[in-house]
Amino acid sequence: MYYVGNRGTAPWIEKDAPYKRTLRLLLSPQLDASQDDIAAGLTEIPPGSKSDFRGHEEGEMFFCIKGDGHMKLGEDEFALKPFTTVYAPPGIPHQTFNDSADEEMVLLWVLVPPFGGDKAIMAEWEAGEKKSVQ
Repeated sequence: MYYVGNRGTAPWIEKDAPYKRTLRLLLSPQLDASQDDIAAGLTEIPPGSKSDFRGHEEGEMFFCIKGDGHMKLGEDEFALKPFTTVYAPPGIPHQTFNDSADEEMVLLWVLVPPFGGDKAIMAEWEAGEKKSVQ
């Protein structure tokens, strides 16, 4: 069995400042019950914004698709630019920053196995107005 997700049909939510960003769910057991071993999505961070600083019990891989910024991983910081990959180990707090003044940053994130972040996106999307494709 397989599942095909894409940006245009992905459930999505928006987070408010100071952590303004859009989260899109591409793959998840929440979207296809036949698979339960992976979750993936996109984080789109507007110029000058950032994600929150937190860790969770599973590791998370990030791949920068677009934009320039940096990631705080524990006490360390790493530059992010297109085609940079960063792995945040289990329990290590991490935060992404879009350092650009005029370009959106887009990150692919992958959780193996899914930890619940995918469930939180889906629950918030379903509780809202199930926004149309953006």
